[in-house]
Amino acid sequence: MEPLRFAQGEEDSHLVTPPSAAQDDVCPRCLSVNYEPEFAVCENCRLNASQLDGHSLSIEPISLYTKPGRLRDWLTYYKSEDERLADRFATEAITTILDRFFAANRLWIVSLKPSYFVIVPSTSRQPPHPLQMLIDNATGLGIDSRAAVRRTPSALGPRTASTEAYESVGAVNGDRILLVDDVYASGSRAQSAAYALRAGGAEVVSLMVIGRRINPAYKPRAAEIFEAQRQRPFEWSIEKRRSLEH
Repeated sequence: MEPLRFAQGEEDSHLVTPPSAAQDDVCPRCLSVNYEPEFAVCENCRLNASQLDGHSLSIEPISLYTKPGRLRDWLTYYKSEDERLADRFATEAITTILDRFFAANRLWIVSLKPSYFVIVPSTSRQPPHPLQMLIDNATGLGIDSRAAVRRTPSALGPRTASTEAYESVGAVNGDRILLVDDVYASGSRAQSAAYALRAGGAEVVSLMVIGRRINPAYKPRAAEIFEAQRQRPFEWSIEKRRSLEH
């Protein structure tokens, strides 16, 4: 693969503000399309909750992304995979996105009073996760990250959350954890990791993700919501996003 290209400032044109949790046909928990409005949350959130402890954590995504798409490419290639090295342009893009998001949302992060960040571990990659290293360099908030959860040998499918797929590491009881993942589709991985931390006695104060997957080709309503969001100028600030809901 040819190296990806990235120039400072280019990121805005490839990011899409997630829809409002109060918007019609949007799941207030994961900000995906809720195709069954008779239910309060979407099928994936209901499924994750039923497979865990009855709870599915709300997410705070930086941007929507599609496949194919530039953000999807950056999220794929900023980390190495088997014999493929991390792409430096993708790494620069993700670093820039994190820097700008943290700069725009310092008050939101501080208000959560997190003890530390925890990255959802990869299935096969050994720690530290590449995202952990980027966050350690990006925040400037004096908040550390910790590898406080790890994968176990238990199976975990794309739409199958598990109470046994992750386990907490060390003493987390009473800690306030800001959980972070790079991508979120069905949510089975991140929600299973959050469960493991809760089972260890921690409080997961929020689940922040860089890219929230949406498939505009799945159904017309998904295409409508994505196109409406794509037409809007990208907003970095969570506080400003929420102010537009009212």
